Amino acid sequence: MYENLYRLDDRHWWFRARKNIVLRLINKYFRPKSYFEVGPRSSRKIFDIGCGTGMILQSLSKYGEQWGIDSDRGVTDFARQKNPAAKIIHGFFPQDAPSEKFDLVTALDVLEHINDDEAALSKIYDVLKPGGLAVVTVPALAFLWTGHDIASHHKRRYGVRELGSKLKNAGLRVEKISYCNTFLFLPIAVAKIAQRALFRNKVRSHLDGDLPIPWMNKLLEAVFSAEKYLLSGVNFPFGISIIAVASKPNDQK
Repeated sequence: MYENLYRLDDRHWWFRARKNIVLRLINKYFRPKSYFEVGPRSSRKIFDIGCGTGMILQSLSKYGEQWGIDSDRGVTDFARQKNPAAKIIHGFFPQDAPSEKFDLVTALDVLEHINDDEAALSKIYDVLKPGGLAVVTVPALAFLWTGHDIASHHKRRYGVRELGSKLKNAGLRVEKISYCNTFLFLPIAVAKIAQRALFRNKVRSHLDGDLPIPWMNKLLEAVFSAEKYLLSGVNFPFGISIIAVASKPNDQK
């Protein structure tokens, strides 16, 4: 099972395209003003919540010291192999969060797994340094709920207003929030609705998934990844997922 997830993380179109979009927005918003203001790269700390097999952590290594947490020991072992210099915690967020303060926190498709997502967002606020940045992705739109959500142990799907409100209530300043995976919305939405109608009682975890045939995998990755060019400047009105960039105000401790 874990070997399959490790393989999917590195090669599946959805994981790869999501990473491309996240990195594009991090490159836009996570820009230290000067060496003298923030110090060397080695003094900055990055924390990936729900780090899985460590794909995102690997891509964030250039931004600072890597930290990660995941509740699944099987995937944290893979994360350590992929990121030998990273500090990987086997534990649950928010209760097992480290006492460190971070410049950048990522929580990619994590909040929907947590019963008290507002407590999780408050903890993200707590572990951020003043001026620090958080990048969050979640599945969108309750009407797209299917057996996949059940198998993946999701508690909810979100709307932009709901997520934005929860970020603000946690004390974070929303820099950007938008739906994403919009270009593929129609075929995915139709497939999800059909799945719910035809296979009401059948659930399947993403861990059991297979890669699409190579040309289709590359095409889907290219279509989804193309959104990164627009998301740098515009917000989409609908999509399969939501991405948000939020910061902790500089005047907060």
